[in-house]
Amino acid sequence: MTRTLLLSVLMAIALPAAAAETQALDTIRAAARDFVTRNLDGLAGTLVVEPTALDSRLRLNRCTEPLEAFVPNGSIGPGNVTVGVRCTGARPWSLYVPVTVKVMEPVAVLARAKSRGEILERSDFIMEERDTASLRAGHFDDPQALVGMRMRLSLTAGGVVSHRHLERPSLVKRGERVLLISGARGFSVQMHGRALADAAAGERVRVENTSSSRVVEGRVTPDGKVRIQL
Repeated sequence: MTRTLLLSVLMAIALPAAAAETQALDTIRAAARDFVTRNLDGLAGTLVVEPTALDSRLRLNRCTEPLEAFVPNGSIGPGNVTVGVRCTGARPWSLYVPVTVKVMEPVAVLARAKSRGEILERSDFIMEERDTASLRAGHFDDPQALVGMRMRLSLTAGGVVSHRHLERPSLVKRGERVLLISGARGFSVQMHGRALADAAAGERVRVENTSSSRVVEGRVTPDGKVRIQL
């Protein structure tokens, strides 16, 4: 056997052996994924855990022990998290793997663009799966709760509706005649007044009593009346 042929045979034998000594990158990503999934089991919605792709040039010794995963800062949750993966075998190493954690849930989004001031109806909404972990402004999972609300900000079709986009419509208008209600256990007093400002249900508003010209403050009821404390 010539020297060149012998060298080729030795290299052919050595390469598979060297490859066997390298930790498969997929096993590292799997360790990070499994760790996050176990720790976030029980969250509402569908959990999607996506470890970042590792550099294919990375070469780590094949671990002789099961890989261990951990979180460096001790906390884990939806969003972006860094997971440590380490080998405690004869030739130890550790690696940090960025992981994206999504929580997919059905949320209310606009079926059509809505402008500021428009009142919302049930037909204005459809339900779509979105990553609620990324919806920092919040969201609604019940479109019926949005019916009758007024747009405070304009929003395009497909936009996720949050509290910052909405306001309750005014049930009491400035200058309008309103019914004042007051009372305690066993009796009730009603009188008429003139609203001094716009107000929605649950908000406080100042009202001028049309009989006495006295200005009082009360809270708007869901039916558009103003309840005051005598």
